[in-house]
Amino acid sequence: ICVSGDVRADAYAAAFREKFASIRRECRVPEISPHKAREHCLEVCETQPLEQCKFNLGFAFRGENKSAARMFNMMFGGHFLSKLSKQVREKLGLCYYCSSALGLKKKIISVYSGIESENKLKATQAILEQLRAMQRGDFTEEEFLMARKKLQENYSNFDSQRETAQWYVSQILDDTIETPEQAWREVSKVTRKDVIEFAKTVTLDTVYALGDNVQ
Repeated sequence: ICVSGDVRADAYAAAFREKFASIRRECRVPEISPHKAREHCLEVCETQPLEQCKFNLGFAFRGENKSAARMFNMMFGGHFLSKLSKQVREKLGLCYYCSSALGLKKKIISVYSGIESENKLKATQAILEQLRAMQRGDFTEEEFLMARKKLQENYSNFDSQRETAQWYVSQILDDTIETPEQAWREVSKVTRKDVIEFAKTVTLDTVYALGDNVQ
């Protein structure tokens, strides 16, 4: 039950506790099981007559710094000026779209792209080169600050109660609940070195392709 607004949430909690007090139940909290990086990359190719090949890369990471992970993901493929978007999609023209998403609880980063089937190898190499660039610290101060700005915007643009509720519900299994303000304060402390150190813990885990004559 999520309550959002200028109300006394404790009053609602007390009312629900009273109503459900007579119901016997066993509450089992799901265990959070981070993905363990594979020793060898798993590759899965499926054939389907599609005009555009769906091409995803899954990465595992060992880094524990959540804020550095958020900064890395934003710089890597989290917005339209990220490395994947600018280098792989715009400069090399290998993808119709190319972006990344961070899964903190599972300790994974997923890269989503749409390509021509024959560009599978080239796209893989180009995406991995952007990862290596991050690991080398091959990014500008402007890229670093832009990623921070984008995260700040994300943490301040809660224009509806639904968005606010989604922020807190997404943390339901966490040990502590983080406010958007707290998340932003932690991100603002992240340094260039933090991002590089986190990037070095990221490894390719899974390659998935779905398309016409994909190999």
